[in-house]
Amino acid sequence: METGTDMSKFPTEKHFCSWLGLAPKREISGGKVLRSATLKTRNRAGQTFRKAAASVMRSDCVFGVFY
Repeated sequence: METGTDMSKFPTEKHFCSWLGLAPKREISGGKVLRSATLKTRNRAGQTFRKAAASVMRSDCVFGVFY
């Protein structure tokens, strides 16, 4: 049954990561990377992902060891 809502608001996962503020903004000139940093955003979902990654990095679980 069609509900009429579009669940895919983003064409790709790269667009979603960019919206979250997790994808780095890379400034390239002549094939050389001049600057690469993530943009400051007020997106709460992106902030939550970054906090979760930071806490996993410091933990002694399997994911922390992998990270």
